[in-house]
Amino acid sequence: MDLGLRGKVAIVLGASQGMGRASARALGLEGCDLALAARKAELLGEAAVSIAKECGVRVFHQGCDGTRDAGRDSFLPEALH
Repeated sequence: MDLGLRGKVAIVLGASQGMGRASARALGLEGCDLALAARKAELLGEAAVSIAKECGVRVFHQGCDGTRDAGRDSFLPEALH
């Protein structure tokens, strides 16, 4: 199904595993470039590489805690750049 998302950027927090990773993958398969964040930086890096390779999209990723102001403040400016 084409949801018309190709070329958009999707921001996904908690993207290192589970529903967050599955959501990021689904958005990547729709053609979205991705900005991913999660606390588990090593798992996030693995997810980012895997999704980029499978989906052929650009993936920015940063380990941070999206539930904290400092985490969001460090991630969002980079993700939107």
